[in-house]
Amino acid sequence: MRKIIDIEALVHWTLGDQGVAREFGEEAYGAGYAASAWEPIERLAQLGTLVDGRGGSRFGSGDIHRDALLVGDAIRSMEPDARGMVICYGITGGRPSWDYRPELRAVIGANGKPALIRERVKGLRGWRDDVVGCELELRPSIEVTREAWARYQAWWMGLAYLQALLKGRLAEHEATGPRAPFEPWIGTGAEALVRVVFAERVAGGDRVGNEEHRRTA
Repeated sequence: MRKIIDIEALVHWTLGDQGVAREFGEEAYGAGYAASAWEPIERLAQLGTLVDGRGGSRFGSGDIHRDALLVGDAIRSMEPDARGMVICYGITGGRPSWDYRPELRAVIGANGKPALIRERVKGLRGWRDDVVGCELELRPSIEVTREAWARYQAWWMGLAYLQALLKGRLAEHEATGPRAPFEPWIGTGAEALVRVVFAERVAGGDRVGNEEHRRTA
């Protein structure tokens, strides 16, 4: 009888417990894998675990489970970017970071204090500059947050594709899932804030690029 196992756990078992990660060279990750600013650091930390990986070479001791070899072959057949995501996070059993919890924060000026917004008003003693609020910005930016969410979904879809590749092919395992949620940020304050900010920028005709979203309060 086949063992039912989530595809995420199966990949971790294959690459970590069975040591199949040793079979993959640098080219297995794909040229475009380190596409984000934090990825090289995250990847270096995770690949460091290969030193203590268990299992031998598939061409050596022959101790690797036959299903692990089949999973390794399926991973190897994936397109480079998806393969890199599956391998990197499969080694340690981790997941791409997505919970950045963006929030509106005061813009700090060159003097180290919040940037105040003043408005020219006329009073009993003439014109004066009144403070009407301070400048705010979304941190992390909407671009950083949406990139993190896109990376998480790319990892999830890579696992889903791998699960489909392995359906009915394993001798002692049956891969299911991914059990991980596709959009774990749904229903969080971060998701609601990003949606509102993004909608305001599009409605206002702003270019959704590298600039920061700014408001006043």
